[in-house]
Amino acid sequence: MKQYIILLILLVSGALTAAPAFAQKSGTKHTVTGKVTDQSGEPLIGATVLVTGTTNGASTNATGDYSIQVPEGASLTFQYIGYEAKTEKVGARTKVDVKLEQSKQTIDEVVVIGYGTVKKTDLTGSVANVKMSDIKDVPVVSVDQALQGRIAGADIMATTGEPGATTSIRIRGTRSISASNEPLIIVDGVIDGIHDLNDINSADIESISVLKDASSTAIYGARGSNGVIVITTKKGRGMDGRPNITFKTDLGFSQLPRQLDIMDATEFARYRNDYAYFFSSADGNDKIEPDSPMSKYPFPNPEAKGVGTNWIDTITRTALYQNYDLSISGASAKSSYYASAGFNETQGIIDNSGLKRYSARLKVDHEFAKWLKAGLNLSYTYRDQDENLATIGGTNW
Repeated sequence: MKQYIILLILLVSGALTAAPAFAQKSGTKHTVTGKVTDQSGEPLIGATVLVTGTTNGASTNATGDYSIQVPEGASLTFQYIGYEAKTEKVGARTKVDVKLEQSKQTIDEVVVIGYGTVKKTDLTGSVANVKMSDIKDVPVVSVDQALQGRIAGADIMATTGEPGATTSIRIRGTRSISASNEPLIIVDGVIDGIHDLNDINSADIESISVLKDASSTAIYGARGSNGVIVITTKKGRGMDGRPNITFKTDLGFSQLPRQLDIMDATEFARYRNDYAYFFSSADGNDKIEPDSPMSKYPFPNPEAKGVGTNWIDTITRTALYQNYDLSISGASAKSSYYASAGFNETQGIIDNSGLKRYSARLKVDHEFAKWLKAGLNLSYTYRDQDENLATIGGTNW
């Protein structure tokens, strides 16, 4: 019995001796330094660096550098407003450099206005922001068709149903009887950079903002009285200059939703005979009465006409739609580039109608010095449109 008691005392005393030693080892700290930057390599000033799970932290200086005491085996959490938080396990390292990525949720809260950007919570004017992620997969020729029903206070109506037809855009109603009521379109700060929204490839658009109130007039003058559509195109993104290549294609077809119920040749002949019976001197014939012979009717033998020609089938077709977009982009510490090419062919359901559009865009920016930054923005669009040669409905020949 005494032996068991002695063994128990030795075990307890050993555990008490090991605990302070372990605590002393785990409490050992060393200095960790590093730099916090964004995806393009620019330093993030005032970023927060915390020892994960504690309140021990530090902030980055004007060059993005930091210094912090870290216990052995701990991790560091890096945070910055507008960027995704990132956690790095330190281990035995004494230098930890981190690149933070922009938060997608925060980007959606930034609204583009006349001379810059503003947080949505601080915005006093009436501005609608459209998420391109909601319309990037909509199979339409132009972006204005994809915007239909997505902007409050804006009526976007197609003038005709043929491919490539312009749309009529009314922001908060019609304001003039004789003058134009179309809004002002601005692309990357260039006024009248495009004739209409058919001239820009939707795959090149980063964001769309619609200015709907008097603030647009204060910024752009009388030309902004009908509202302003501000379009920002994509620019180069990435890390360490590595290129990002994107290819997108979509195919489809369109056709009449149902066949129109029209008369065939026999039914039309019977209709003309009935017309002649109920109206005197119809088609240059004498008055036709109940006992008049069939030879006096305009069509003595309607059944001989058969089915005739179905003109709806003759002038319509199953129309194909195809779209191809290729882009390449990249960015380094001081440069960024974005290049794209696109082809769209949309056939109309009326024979020999449709639209072909070829588009290309090049956007390059380079920082030569902290006080000098230059860029090049080129775009090209070629449209080959075949208008409808016939319409369905009315008295058209």
